[in-house]
Amino acid sequence: YTWHPTKGLRVYINNNLVGETKQSEDIARRPSTGVNHVYIGRANPGDTSGGYQRFANMIIDDMESWYGHRDYLTAWGYLLRENITHLMIPFEVQEGNRVVHTDLDIRLHNAARLVPGVVGNAVELHGQGEYVTMGDQRNVCFGNLDMCKNGITMIFYLKPKRMVENGYILSSGPYSMWYRNGKTHVQFSTPTRTWTVSTDQIRPDRWQRVDLSWDEKKRLSMYVDKQKVVSTTDYNEHGETTINDYVVYLGRPNEEQTHGVYADVDIDEMEVWYANRDHLEAFGLLDGEVNRIILDMD
Repeated sequence: YTWHPTKGLRVYINNNLVGETKQSEDIARRPSTGVNHVYIGRANPGDTSGGYQRFANMIIDDMESWYGHRDYLTAWGYLLRENITHLMIPFEVQEGNRVVHTDLDIRLHNAARLVPGVVGNAVELHGQGEYVTMGDQRNVCFGNLDMCKNGITMIFYLKPKRMVENGYILSSGPYSMWYRNGKTHVQFSTPTRTWTVSTDQIRPDRWQRVDLSWDEKKRLSMYVDKQKVVSTTDYNEHGETTINDYVVYLGRPNEEQTHGVYADVDIDEMEVWYANRDHLEAFGLLDGEVNRIILDMD
């Protein structure tokens, strides 16, 4: 909900306006209760007759409080008119060969395991057949670039222990990241176009943050520790190709990349946004300094 002394009160559900009023009612000034708390699940002192309280039966998560009207926040890009999907993949809890996640079926294969990482736990792979799968993603942007109307951004922490020739760090049918001839290469492909960038800025034996950003109308870019190291708007156009493997892999090539091998890397704190990185920065969603309060209930 949003309130302003002249614009009135509005209520939104899932970004849709469901109620509003500019009318107000003059009331006698209430005596101070001396309590300046914010309550969730109960009324303020003095708001109920006879002091009788009824408590809410609910679950609440990810609450934000902005010091501005919603029209202002939307006009200046702090809020979006549409929601952008954001997947957090922290690799924290292992149950058998499964990494616990609310949305993804994440599986550890061939002795892949969780070990202490940058924040909490990370995936440990040794380049000897270990890898991770995150399910078939053909129906969403994570595995099908045709579904990425605003592009896609992937962020993760990477620690290569050995720079294995042709070792695949990340792969799926439409994209891949691998090491060859002294450089780390990233490729994104639609059925008719392919973008490729390469860098020598990925270092062994240390953690570094890697950002990959792609948008068909803009560019493919790679960032290392928040610094852009390579970017291109160029692409190779080719005859229409068919993608058959939409599973997202960590540490191995997909089924169509027969020349690749397993990577000797650790990976931690992965994020996936269904928008390009410029879009996220413009709207204050990526490492922005926005005057707000976030209660993530974690």
